[in-house]
Parts: sequence; structure tokens; C-alpha cells
Amino acid sequence: MKKHLFFVFALMLALNISAQTPGTPVESFGTEGIVLFDVNPSYDEARDVLVQPDGCIISLGSTRVGNSYHAFISRHDANGMIDETFANNGIWEYPISGHQSYGGRGSHLYEDGKILMGIHDYNPSNNDCESYLVKFNPDGSLDTSFGDGGIFHYQDNGNSTALKELVVLNNGKINLITFYNNGVGGDKIALVQVNENGTLDTSYGDNGIKVLNITYTYEGTTAEFYGHDAQRAVVQPDGKILIMGFADTYMTPYEGMYLGMLLRLNEDGSLDSSFGDNGMALWNMSEGYDFGMCVAMQSDGKIIAGGHIWKDQTIALHTSVVVTRYNSNGTIDNTFGTNGSVEVEWCEGNQNYAANVIVDANDNISLVGHSYDNNAAVDIFVLNILKDGDINTNYGPTGMFQVCKNNRQNQAYDIAFENGDGGNLIISGQSAYEDYSGRNMLIGKFYSDCASSEPTLTVNPSTISFLFEGGDVETKSYNISGVNLEGSGNIEIAVEGEYTISLDNTNFSSSLNVAYADGELAQTEVFVRMNENLENGTYNGTITNVGGGASATVFLYGTVEVDAISETLNANVNVWGDNGSIMVENISEMNAFVSVYNVAGQPVAVETVGMGSTRINAALNSGLYIVKVVCGSKEMVQRVVVK
Repeated sequence: MKKHLFFVFALMLALNISAQTPGTPVESFGTEGIVLFDVNPSYDEARDVLVQPDGCIISLGSTRVGNSYHAFISRHDANGMIDETFANNGIWEYPISGHQSYGGRGSHLYEDGKILMGIHDYNPSNNDCESYLVKFNPDGSLDTSFGDGGIFHYQDNGNSTALKELVVLNNGKINLITFYNNGVGGDKIALVQVNENGTLDTSYGDNGIKVLNITYTYEGTTAEFYGHDAQRAVVQPDGKILIMGFADTYMTPYEGMYLGMLLRLNEDGSLDSSFGDNGMALWNMSEGYDFGMCVAMQSDGKIIAGGHIWKDQTIALHTSVVVTRYNSNGTIDNTFGTNGSVEVEWCEGNQNYAANVIVDANDNISLVGHSYDNNAAVDIFVLNILKDGDINTNYGPTGMFQVCKNNRQNQAYDIAFENGDGGNLIISGQSAYEDYSGRNMLIGKFYSDCASSEPTLTVNPSTISFLFEGGDVETKSYNISGVNLEGSGNIEIAVEGEYTISLDNTNFSSSLNVAYADGELAQTEVFVRMNENLENGTYNGTITNVGGGASATVFLYGTVEVDAISETLNANVNVWGDNGSIMVENISEMNAFVSVYNVAGQPVAVETVGMGSTRINAALNSGLYIVKVVCGSKEMVQRVVVK
């Protein structure tokens, strides 16, 4: 039996792909930095995203089954593959019979790895909205010590309480921030307080709920907003709560307008009278329609507020994105940007919407949103601003970069750092075909220049792939480095699967230690090779790197094929149209086996085809792919580029 070695990952080096340039995709994650995933075939959206210390990504959102919407939570590994050890093969769904349930309406990752998910539920039997809170163990199972078997349910006697966001207070209690309506007047923001064990805190407000009455003052007269809505919230180090949202009013001088508003509440839910106008600071950027969407904090206590505004009321649906900085007392900080704000448009003269904003360890700012261009296509963008309001030109002259280049309708919902308060940028949202059919949940990972104060181990590459067909065993390697590690000590490195590792490329074993000192691990090369004398099959594995309060994983993908093919198959492979399909032509044999691999060596499409020409409908994102066609004793391998 003849065997030889083929190492797919080397193709990345041959292509001279840019390494770690801010705003470029992390090549080892999905396809060109993007994962599109179906929880169910017709509709999925990843509304919130959380990143665990080992780099695994928690997505929380909604999926459609028939005519019903279910809340879901899923976990993907640091390379974008669904983690089937989590929940039920990587996914947990919550169907409520006859209801419409929307997940990812607030979420929280505890230090012990447990997860909170908020659900906004519509009950058609009484035309009311209700709120659910679900707590999971780190493995995706329900935490049965919380609520009723892991679930808390709130219904306010026929009044609607649609969950929009949640925060965990410094005392461990949970505030559900809801969109409240009792059938009298406009909608209001209301907070429901839940104890740590998942029971209603009846000592809070009116039997567990506190409805906010928000006023503003104009020329000495105080008026109440007709209605208001919350979008995002954060908890300050002192326990006070910041809420970003918007309000509508019929009172002078804002008749018929929507105004952005930034609220600060005391821990007991009362408005903080030391902030703004009795607890509320207006975010009034356009003298018309301003929608406050997101909020974050810098280390000095200054507040970053983001949203979108109607740029020109004479032009329908022309909006721009605005980021504003407030002082800790609720006044606008005019030293930031231009008069306190930065205003941008990814698609000039069109619709630009903000989704969420985060701040890194150096107080630099990243905001995710999406835009509609003149052709009605929807693109996700990320805006990057230095801490004092200057554009971060490391991401280009505008400080912005495009997340997707796949000719689909892409919408953004959330953004997070890979390492606590820094590292690569993780994006969540939804992607659909141009006619909005086939909506997938979307996760993206992109390089950044965002510093982190968290203990961080970095591995590069994070994916190594082997196709072994004989000959000498070839050794590959990855580099590991670390910053902000705890004191001095060792990084424990262990491999699982049919692989061994080494520091000197001579002595191989299943585990080893690397010493670090004073919180830093200098770049160290770790060698990897597949075991010899393996039978035909697939051999995947992982290398865990743990120590100093941080962890990182390298994913190994290996295939062994014996009896190497000696004849060449004559066929042509081309890209079909602009939807990421592959056309295989001039197949002279029956039952040809076609495999399409991304540059990380992962299969993205596998299909058996007949003679002649066949179209592989893989819906591939832009990037390089390897297409392998095998028929009997014949084979061909060809590279194709999807633009």
C-alpha cells in the first residue's frame, strides 16, 4: 500500500493571505471569517452573542418552525464548528405551544460559566407579551436550581411585558428590562427583579415590577413622555444601571418626534436625580427622529452612547449612525469627536443603522451596524473609533470595514470581544438571500487592534488539517504566546486524538509544559504530527493550551486514505454565477464524488454526481476553495476563487 501526505493548510501560506490586519477575516473561522448556520431551514437569527474563556461562541436568538418562532441557544467552537457536546447536539430550543418566542433578548455569562438567556414571548390567546428567563449550566443543560427547572416566567395579570434586555446587578439579582403596556396610554419601560435563585423579588417595586415614568423639562415646564422603549443596558461599577433607548411625545417642543434618551437608575430602580434631567439625558442629534440603540462605558466613567438618526427629513429613510460621549453626570462631553459626537454613513445617502457598541481595555470603541445601499442590498459594517473620538485609521481611512461580501442581505445584532475586553471582534446577526428567503444565523470573526486586560493565550494557526495517503509523516507547527497571565508558571499543553506534540521537533508526546514569567509567554513553537499506521478514516483532534488564567484551542482535522489513486480524471471546475455555486463539467464517469474544502481544510460541500455537468449549490462566501473530484481510480484537484 502506497501512502503520501497532502497538507491543505499550506495553501493559505501559498496564497499570501494577510495575517492579522485589523478588519480582515480570521481565515480559520468558517469561510472567510463567516459562519452561516441553520438551526431550522427557513429562518434563524443570532440576536445576542457571548464568548466563553476558551473561545467558544454562544449565540442566542430565534428560529422558525412552521408558523411558530422558538427561542434557541447554540455553541460553536473557536473555529466556527458547531459544538455537539453542548445541549442537544450543540443547540437548545424552547418551543411554547401556540406561542411566538424570541430569544436573545438579553443575556449574561457568569464567571462560573453558567449562562442566562432572556426570551420575549407573545401569547396569542390573550394578545399579551410575557417574559422568560432561562439559566444554563456551562454544558448547555438547564440549571435546575434556578426557577422552575431552570426557567423563570413572568406574566403581569394581562399587562404586556415584552423583554428587551437584562442586566445582572452587583448583588446578584437580575433586572429584566421590559416593554410594558397596561392598555392605558403609551408603552413604558418597566423593570422586573428576579432573585439569584430564579424567583420573583416581590419586595421590589410593586410586587416585583417597577414601571418608569420619565419626564423632561422645557422652559421651566416638566412634561412626561407619552411612550418609551429600552434597547441596551449596562451596569456601572457602582451598581447603577445605564439604559439606552428612545421616547415619543406630543409635548412642546418635540411634538410627534422620537428622541433618543440615556437613563441612569439607582440599584433600587429609581431614577438617579444626579444624572442629566432627573435621571434622563436626551440624545437629540437631529431635531427630529433619533433612535438610541446601545451604550457602553469607558474606564474613567464616561459613557458611550450610539444610535441612528434621520439625516434629512425631506428624504425618506436616509439615516446616519452617531456615537456620542457623555460625562458621568449626563452632560455631553464636547471634547469627544465634533461637539461630543462622531457621525458616519457606510452607504452615503442611504439607510445606516446601529446595533451595539463595545469598548476595549484602552477605551477604544467598536460599533456594529448595517446599511442598505442603492440596490437595496444590506451590508454589515463595523465602525472603530479611538477613545477620544478620532477615527481609528488602522481599519482604513473611514475607520470602518465590511463584514460580509457574499451578495446576500446581512443584518447585524451584536458584537463582542473574543477575550473579555479585547482581542478579535465577534459579530452576530442574520444573512438571507436577496429575496429574504433562506435566512441563516450569522457569526463572524475579524482581526482587531483592540487591547485586552484579560489573561490571553493566542495560537496561530488555530486550525491544522492533514490528508494522509502515505510516505513519511510530515510535522507541522503552531505558535503560542500569552499576555496578562497570572504571575509566573506553566502553560499545560495536551493533545487529544491520533496526534502527538513536541517543543523540539524530536521528542513527541501527548502533553508538555511551557514556562512563562511575569505574566507573559514569549512566542513558542509547538510541533504537531499525526500518528503512523492509521487505518483509513477521519481523525479529528484538539490541542488544549491552559494556564495563567487563560486557555486556547488548536483544532486538528485529519484524513487517512490508502491505495493512492494513480490516474488523472479529466474534468473542469468553474464558479457558477454570483451565488457561490460550483459547476463541475466534462465528467466522463458515473458516480463521481465531489468534495469542496475551504482554506482551513474543512469540507463545506460533498456531493455524488453523474456524467456530464453538475452544479453544486453550496452558496459559498467569497474566498479560495479546493475542489476534489474522485471517480473510481481517477481523481483531480483544482483551486477556484469565489468573488
